[in-house]
Amino acid sequence: MSTNFNLEITNFYHDIDALQLKIDDKIFQFLTKASQLVDASEDLYQIEKSITLNKISIKAFILDSPCCKALKDNNISNYSINELKSYFQKYELNQKENCEIYTLALSAYEILEEIETLVDKKCALELTKISILNPKINNIKDVSKKEYEKLYWEIKNDLKKYLTKNLIDNEGFNKCILIINDIFNYYISGYPGLVDDES
Repeated sequence: MSTNFNLEITNFYHDIDALQLKIDDKIFQFLTKASQLVDASEDLYQIEKSITLNKISIKAFILDSPCCKALKDNNISNYSINELKSYFQKYELNQKENCEIYTLALSAYEILEEIETLVDKKCALELTKISILNPKINNIKDVSKKEYEKLYWEIKNDLKKYLTKNLIDNEGFNKCILIINDIFNYYISGYPGLVDDES
């Protein structure tokens, strides 16, 4: 019995870890593009610490472009990212103005959206897998933040019972705790930060 639980935990931990690697890769891609954007914009755009702040900052930078101002003047304000790319291409051809910096900004913005999608997917997977061992984890969606600590300790103590009954080993228990911590961090803090607080 113990081996089956441990094997299952190892397998789903591997799947979660694979998603985390994709998230880390996308964050690296974003930071690379964002650094290029900082240089190309001559510091008009600055990298923010969070995904949300970067999205706001990049959106403001793009909307301040001559192309977006022209769209606004023509009462065109509702468009998708792909439509905006097309508008930039047309604007570049018609006005003979280089819009490369804005397509770079759009590309960085799209990566931020990909990061959000991957983080959401990872958390959904974590919830699904941990709920097999302890369905109480699903309560995190409905309880208030002030009840998180109580819920956390209930789940952790329930998992300790699996440990004392030898249904899971220490390694399996520790992996579950890492996943539970990750779920709670997601619900408390939202998406991960993009840069360290040291700067």
